[in-house]
Amino acid sequence: MHMSYIALNRIVEERATQDESYRRTLEQNRHPLLSHGRGMSDDELLAKLRQLGLDAQRQQIVDGFCRFVSAQAMSEATIADAGIAIPDAEVDWVWIATTCLWERWQSDVANMEMVDDKMQAGYAALKAGDTVRACRLWLPTWHAILDIIDRAEMGSLDEFDDRFGGTQSVFNWVQDYEMELHNAGLQEAELLHERISLCETMLDRFPDGELSIDSFKTALAESHFELGNHNEGERLFRVWLEETPQWGSGWIAWSDCCWLFAKPEHKDATRAEQLLQEGLALPDVENRAHMLERLQLLYKETGRDEEAEAVREEIEQAREPKTATTVKVAPDTVQVRRAFDFGDEGLPLEELSDPVGSSRSAHSIGDRSFEGQRKVGRNEPCPCGSGRKFKKCCARKPR
Repeated sequence: MHMSYIALNRIVEERATQDESYRRTLEQNRHPLLSHGRGMSDDELLAKLRQLGLDAQRQQIVDGFCRFVSAQAMSEATIADAGIAIPDAEVDWVWIATTCLWERWQSDVANMEMVDDKMQAGYAALKAGDTVRACRLWLPTWHAILDIIDRAEMGSLDEFDDRFGGTQSVFNWVQDYEMELHNAGLQEAELLHERISLCETMLDRFPDGELSIDSFKTALAESHFELGNHNEGERLFRVWLEETPQWGSGWIAWSDCCWLFAKPEHKDATRAEQLLQEGLALPDVENRAHMLERLQLLYKETGRDEEAEAVREEIEQAREPKTATTVKVAPDTVQVRRAFDFGDEGLPLEELSDPVGSSRSAHSIGDRSFEGQRKVGRNEPCPCGSGRKFKKCCARKPR
């Protein structure tokens, strides 16, 4: 994936604030930065473009804003159309001037540079601990992304990312946005409605692509439960699980909305157990071990220790690898091949060097939690099946 000019500029400017010698080198080389352009007047920026040999007329520049979705693309086209050679040390001024003038003259026509800036402003608010402010900064960011997709007639978020090259990919950002809308919505219910809108848009417009849509299904139904619209949350889960009954994470999420993550006055352990048992009754349900873990937790928390112990034994059995042995007889040899199926969780990565030993240890896993099975990326779905990213779920739990 390429990096846009604004992403590269951000890296350079951030390093310059932290590294004095690097900053002095930039100054000595007179390397132009976006911050320099933002400190100049309109007339100074136009004069700079004319010094480079470009015919910089305000109306001509404004007319160009509607034909492009990024200042970078517009600046590259401007240089190509002019048919002139601009020195390498000066060429960045075309992008910088275009970016600054677009922000000032037509901020209502979103471009990718504006999206990048808005994304990073939201992340800065998150770092400062202000989730609500981050989400309010990101509301127009999402609308800007949709507007650019429509204007450029893109078919997916993947296509947007291919052209974006920003400081953060939309693939990652939209997942962060969904989760932070949940966190902020617990403080301001209005933002749960925005979360519903986001999820509905994702399901309606972007059901395919590299980004799994299941977490947005879970978030949509969960938001309805949070707002007290239990009937709608129940309806959504039922529709999805009738379409895809083997969706184990869906059964877990539905159960969680009725018990684990429900408000105290709405906790219904009986309903949660019923849903988990309904899913577990399906022979091909995914994430069976995780579903059993959730059922075991429910039994423990409700004082049903004997049933919890029985489920623990089921979890062990669910994790045992299935084996298949084939024998091939030749005139001089007998070849025996044994295949191991480790199920949904697979073979722990740290044990790949000793698959035979792993097959033995898999029979004595005991009460070991899923957290030790493999290293899970912070942005991957949490292996507990909650539908959240790992960093926002079990990564927060004490080990």
